[in-house]
Amino acid sequence: MTLEELLTNYPNLTPEKREFLRLFANMPKTNNTSAMMRELNRAKAEANQKNIQFSKEEQHLVYELLTANLPPEEKQKVDRMMLLLEKFGMA
Repeated sequence: MTLEELLTNYPNLTPEKREFLRLFANMPKTNNTSAMMRELNRAKAEANQKNIQFSKEEQHLVYELLTANLPPEEKQKVDRMMLLLEKFGMA
């Protein structure tokens, strides 16, 4: 699914969030979970610097963008990590 297709599910995103997500989606992709997590942390810090806050629902969109190119087994690892983070109130 393309970014534009994903964005149709989020009609209330601000222009700033849309632009941030477009830039994020155009960054080099990785199929390595560790590298993906580093990118997520870097993107989170950049969003914070720009005073951009994503709701839980919008965070799902970021997750979809991050995991789009992962092999199925790596995506399952990330899914498990996300479940643990949610369980402990960290996601």
